[in-house]
Amino acid sequence: MTIVEYVTCPLCLPVGEKVLNADFQYVNISKIDVKDKVLGLSEQKVIRTLKRPYKGEVIVIKPKYLLPVRLTPEHEVLVRKAIWKNHDKQIGLTELFWIKAKNIVSTHDDNYSHHFVIIPKIKIEKDIYLDLTKYTKPYLLPNEYRKKLHDFHVNEYVSELFGWYLAEGHTSEKEVFFSLGKHEEENKKRIIELIDSIGYKSRITDTVTRIQISLQSRIMARFFRENFGQGARNKKVPPFMFYAKKRIIESLIKGYLAGDGHYEYYGDGELKGFRVNSVSEQLIRQIQLLLLKIGIVASAYSSHTTPSIINGRLIKGKDGIRYNLSFYKRRNKERHEYWEDSDFYYFPVRKRWMEYYEGYVYNLTTEENIFLVPFIVHNCGSNHPWSSEARRLRSGNPYFQWVNYDLNTFEFIQLRDARGKVPGVHPDRRGKGSAPGQGIPKVDVIHLPDAVNHPVYRDAVESFKHRILDIVRQLIELNIITREELMRIIR
Repeated sequence: MTIVEYVTCPLCLPVGEKVLNADFQYVNISKIDVKDKVLGLSEQKVIRTLKRPYKGEVIVIKPKYLLPVRLTPEHEVLVRKAIWKNHDKQIGLTELFWIKAKNIVSTHDDNYSHHFVIIPKIKIEKDIYLDLTKYTKPYLLPNEYRKKLHDFHVNEYVSELFGWYLAEGHTSEKEVFFSLGKHEEENKKRIIELIDSIGYKSRITDTVTRIQISLQSRIMARFFRENFGQGARNKKVPPFMFYAKKRIIESLIKGYLAGDGHYEYYGDGELKGFRVNSVSEQLIRQIQLLLLKIGIVASAYSSHTTPSIINGRLIKGKDGIRYNLSFYKRRNKERHEYWEDSDFYYFPVRKRWMEYYEGYVYNLTTEENIFLVPFIVHNCGSNHPWSSEARRLRSGNPYFQWVNYDLNTFEFIQLRDARGKVPGVHPDRRGKGSAPGQGIPKVDVIHLPDAVNHPVYRDAVESFKHRILDIVRQLIELNIITREELMRIIR
């Protein structure tokens, strides 16, 4: 892995925090490398990875519906705030803006001034056709069978079978197995129907504690194992399912909930909601994304497992952590638990707290200057178009902005005041701009030697010069960055 030791970037995530990559997999940020692809508003390449030692407090953000995320205090998050009418009804949201993690306000802190994090919607929908010939040697297959495998259509029946596998499935070298309880006769019939519908034979094995249904195919065994994982902790959703049409996703969810879920109903028989849990964090977070795509906002959370007894056997969780997903219909339609528009979901920050952390922290530079955790956060690099004008003042002094550089000479932009005056600057060096007194700032370029020689700017410029020269020298000596790339970052 290529990691840049870039000690000046304050925007970082601790080890263990997950970033959503282009395959819709949550990946530990420490495992992401240059040229890997991650999601922002679209698929984007990682230009640079960054790492630094850290010792101190990190901010933990817990939005409603999402698992907590840890960030260094300076890391910026894209947010909005609610607009209230008479302090009793939310009527809208403010414009988008960036805010440091340490300054985020939760509903626990202030129910009227809290922030909303932002999750992009997955909009692509298409028919899914898979080439399964790569899971065998095509020249060994009859032409008709090879054609069927080459254009394997993921329809509602196939997708539902995928869901059943995520809940109850595992594979051997030449079979796909679905394990059910002895009482699950209806589920047994349904799985057999689904296997028959895609042209394969099933075999049923009864044991003392369970019913086992197998789909007999080496090709399918390899396909399921590679795309959906093997073992409860390694279950996952393959990337092609996130591009499927809504009815296909609904079928997968139907199969998964039938196997692992629990439905709840009101007294009159109306569906109240559902709950599902898994030891796979990856799977629960991916199912949550699929539910968001079809318009269902489910809540993800973790809990500690307790030993249970099944058929006289003591069952213990490996690390005592279980991940849960629940959805319940809202009775109060007027109350805004979250907001959404055609492009984003907006979830309120429910809690924010600090934790002590010692170890390495990481960040990325991406093409869009953002990435997902799964809400939008800033990367370590140049400004995003949504950034406010204030973000461009990187010098630490409100008068200056770094606009060009050389190892020996720097140039600064200086803003005139409302009267059009720049204290201490020779009139010959004044730039063109609006007439004095119009209240519109003028812009001047001031060369470093001139600024250093004037007492108004000497201390600020000297401090700034040494700080920047240190950074430039380290980056160029290590062949980490070119002058052009450095220029893009600072801007």
